Amino acid sequence: MKNKNYYEILGVKKDASDDEIKKAYRKLALKYHPDKNPNNKTAEEKFKEISSAYEILSDKDKRRKYDNGEEDSILNHSNWHDQILKHMQNLHRQQAKSFYSQLDPDIHYTFRISLREALFGGSANINYKRIKTCKECNSKRNKCDYCDGRGYIQFQMDKNSWARQTCSECHGTGNKSEECKKCKNLGFFEIEESLIIKIPAGIRCHAILRAKGAGNFTQNHKNGDLMIKVSYPHKDGGIEYEENHCIKIKLMVSLMDVLNEKNIEISIYDKNIALKLNKNNISGHVYTLNPEETGLGIPIKVKVLHGLSEKKLEDSDTKKLSNLLEEIYGKHEQTYKPITINDF
Repeated sequence: MKNKNYYEILGVKKDASDDEIKKAYRKLALKYHPDKNPNNKTAEEKFKEISSAYEILSDKDKRRKYDNGEEDSILNHSNWHDQILKHMQNLHRQQAKSFYSQLDPDIHYTFRISLREALFGGSANINYKRIKTCKECNSKRNKCDYCDGRGYIQFQMDKNSWARQTCSECHGTGNKSEECKKCKNLGFFEIEESLIIKIPAGIRCHAILRAKGAGNFTQNHKNGDLMIKVSYPHKDGGIEYEENHCIKIKLMVSLMDVLNEKNIEISIYDKNIALKLNKNNISGHVYTLNPEETGLGIPIKVKVLHGLSEKKLEDSDTKKLSNLLEEIYGKHEQTYKPITINDF
């Protein structure tokens, strides 16, 4: 910018007041700002000229030296205007790094399984995304050209005050690694991960499984955890899951089987569970089987309904049924009324 007329660049007279210079600068800066003129080299160079002119003319001491022909003594060899442009062009990087600094190290992931998997357990593969620190940025380091190795950049807020900010390129170290092809010198990148998790039998709905170290890698150099919230449907065919952590099913059995107190089998998917009927229990009675009896990690409530047998009873069975009913009626005040399959 040496030997250029700063007054002409801003379009003001040599005896212009500070307010006139500021007003002219703001008008031109708004017109040629890089955000309003993307990929426009002419506007970019014009903005540099305007910034340099305002830097000199807005400072009384620098303006006096400029007016006296002492331009060499006030030129900013650190290319302040270039730093401003580069700072704006790399704004997205700063925003990304700001996001990274505030990133929750733990990842919260909701995973839906089947009711069968909840009962019997198993394993499942999940795919998710997480943030990892780039390990390829530790290449040959050079002096940072953005801050000229100082570790910070300096901005003029107004004619009497300056602000200092840590360099966004070298993070205050004064050194800069070569451009990283993997993370573009952000220091982190997003990656897709695949993880096999073990589902314990009898897991509660909305329980949390924790995979340690499988979360985001944060700036404190520690991996967060992957927090997996497990959910599953409350109904699957005739099997129903209740909120108090138990399975409820309904079962129709023959009245003769009840009166004979037979041992029957309940099928829960591929598992058969034994249940001994009690002739003293009326139709609709709920049998509760604890996890030790079922071999599952969850209790089961079985509502047993009594129905008439579809096959014709022999005379001996009819007599036996009559005797058993008479015996039961004597023990229950409630009238015993067997139901048919249509009542279920």
